[in-house]
Amino acid sequence: MLNDVRHCLLTMIRFGPRLFWLAIGAALCATVLEGAGVITLLPLLQMAQSKAPASGLFGVPIRMLTAVAGATPPLWLILAAFVAAITLRSMMLAAREYLAARLRLGFANELRNRLFDAVCAADWVQIARQRRATLIHALSEDITRIDRGVLSLLLCIATSFL
Repeated sequence: MLNDVRHCLLTMIRFGPRLFWLAIGAALCATVLEGAGVITLLPLLQMAQSKAPASGLFGVPIRMLTAVAGATPPLWLILAAFVAAITLRSMMLAAREYLAARLRLGFANELRNRLFDAVCAADWVQIARQRRATLIHALSEDITRIDRGVLSLLLCIATSFL
């Protein structure tokens, strides 16, 4: 099974390497922005409310930023920065979904075209011996199943960053 996943991934990368890596990059950026936005919100709010230095994992970088700025930023600025981070994250998620849809639909169409070419180039005596339902099923349902499998694979890759 792992070989099948690897083969599918390599085939997708060969189909659209730029599109594949852009989708992965957008997923990674969205994940980083989500984590940074949520993790830094509480120390920033704590610092704005109590005027005390921020604590926690991101306390040191936040304290360094406020030392450079010379003062504790006002609450509206902290919330505006958080909203900007969440907006950027949403834009990255939308980009990821768009790129992933282009990749999987293009990949499925490429497979469908290859199947049509193979049927057209095949020996018609062999094709005439096949049941018509088998051919129609291969041209429609099997490609749709592959499309769903590619979608599942892309979602698996995207959620592995979470």
